[in-house]
Amino acid sequence: MKYLMNIPRRLLAIVFLAACTCTLQAQPYVDILDLGWQQYQPVNYKSIDGAKLRSHQMTGNLFLPLVRKNKDVLIVGGGFSKTDLQYSHPSSDIEGREEFYQLSMPLGGTKRWRSGDESYQKWQTLFLVIPRISSDMKELTAEDLQLGGVVVCTYQKQENLSYKFGLYYNREYFGNFFMPLAGLDWRVGDRLNIFGVLPGSMNIEYRIGKRFYTGLAYRSITTSYRLSTAQNSPYVREGHNFWGHNQLMGFWDWYPMKKIVISTKLGHTSWRNYRLFHRNTKITREHSTTYNPIQDGFFATLTLAYRIRLDN
Repeated sequence: MKYLMNIPRRLLAIVFLAACTCTLQAQPYVDILDLGWQQYQPVNYKSIDGAKLRSHQMTGNLFLPLVRKNKDVLIVGGGFSKTDLQYSHPSSDIEGREEFYQLSMPLGGTKRWRSGDESYQKWQTLFLVIPRISSDMKELTAEDLQLGGVVVCTYQKQENLSYKFGLYYNREYFGNFFMPLAGLDWRVGDRLNIFGVLPGSMNIEYRIGKRFYTGLAYRSITTSYRLSTAQNSPYVREGHNFWGHNQLMGFWDWYPMKKIVISTKLGHTSWRNYRLFHRNTKITREHSTTYNPIQDGFFATLTLAYRIRLDN
């Protein structure tokens, strides 16, 4: 489950993974509230000698699972992210800065199936509708709204092992985006958990002690931002057309209090780019400086979260 950031652009992954697993014993935790900062290493442009891109991202997410008497769950949430890109060149007066924002409000729930034979009762289904605004916020119109959703079916194979299958959809600015989903929640032992839903996210978490956890995490981000009409271009697309923007990271979680966690992450990006499009036609570098191809690099993330662990 994601409690960073990631979503920002990673917002969807955060809420989605939490919602998918909030009632399963194998999922180790749920983040009710998180605030994060992600700083990217300044990286060079591949085709512009000396030019660099500096960037960072701020995120905030709220997730409220409301458990009913029959153990079904209503899901209400909200999220915010701001991505800041700054282009500079030491031998030129040309500079550029872009800010992208995302606001979302996921609504839905989980349904546990109770009728039928014993194998049928091991299934539960998540339904989630995700309206989202994703743009530079320089002019807000109905075109800034994206509407998406997700359906995930979970099969509880054992008390400590669950499988997930589903489909994610979002109306991105580049068109309809469908993504098949498959994942698991596996409590391998008292100290080790493996959980996530691919291709969006996967996590390996190891408990060092009562207050310390560490592990590895993978994230894949696919998103788009609408620009104001004054910029003469409808949208910016983040990441590779097929692979998206991928991140592989190590994390260290510290619990100074029982439900408060401070998380630090250090990782590296793959296929991270911001490309400018006009009616699905890519804008060449002669028309845009900030959105040229960049090299991948390291990043660091700091997150403060109110977390409820389900494995204690």
